Amino acid sequence: MPYTKDSLQSVYSLSVEDVEATLNACQLPLDRDKYTDAEIKDRFDPIRQLFTDGSAADYQQATELFQQHLESTKSDLPSDLDNPDTEPSVAKQETDAKKSHKKPSKPLDISQLLAKARHKVAKVTLLEAMQILQACGLPEQDEYNQAECDRFLDACDLIKNQNKSFEDVAQHFGLNTNDSTPNLDVDTDQLLQQLGDTTALLGVEERELIREMVRQKAKGDMAGLPKLYLQSLLEEMRSSEFQQEWQQLRNAFRDKVMGKKPTSQVLPSPQPLMSLPPTSENGSISK
Repeated sequence: MPYTKDSLQSVYSLSVEDVEATLNACQLPLDRDKYTDAEIKDRFDPIRQLFTDGSAADYQQATELFQQHLESTKSDLPSDLDNPDTEPSVAKQETDAKKSHKKPSKPLDISQLLAKARHKVAKVTLLEAMQILQACGLPEQDEYNQAECDRFLDACDLIKNQNKSFEDVAQHFGLNTNDSTPNLDVDTDQLLQQLGDTTALLGVEERELIREMVRQKAKGDMAGLPKLYLQSLLEEMRSSEFQQEWQQLRNAFRDKVMGKKPTSQVLPSPQPLMSLPPTSENGSISK
């Protein structure tokens, strides 16, 4: 489908200035209303990719790298067709030498991986990314190489565009579905009900033992999470909204365990009105 400047802003999450600077960098005119899919795929998207993988620090550098890419593409054409006297092996060696000087793709961290998935496939949340990584057999790590990125993007396409389940993705990559299917969360109300019924039967020592087990389990789980997820989790836990919701959840859990019922506020009984002194027939107050 054709792209407008507004749609480019939305798809790539860019400002008006960044859209126009990118169009300039990839040598597309600014006075046009629409741009074709091929122009965006072959010109606009490579410029954005230079910023995503960290190859370009500003638009001037991005323009230079993109120009080098265009020249390299032209120079990769077989030269022995123009010069029949040149031996094919020599032409092939020159082409291979040029290709060997191309800059290898840098590993991507989780945030760059999400940005690449948004540009290439569809928008993926951090939680969805963790589930997709597990479904396609990739570990949670600091960076992912090109092969791992391609594997992740293929899994994203299966989930987002082809409506495949996590079990289907695991089977697609030849994995055991029992080890690759993300666990689903239990409804909070159901958890409160089950936890309240069980905890009410336990003594102090049993509750302390469970608390220590949960604490140790949490240490192990938290150690394996990506740094970006931990930072996001910490910011969310510090927010006033989370603190308020957590207080409400804690009060609900405490009331459930203690068996308390909501108490209605007792209003003080109204004071009786003082009676007025009697009045005479002409309206004057009699003593």
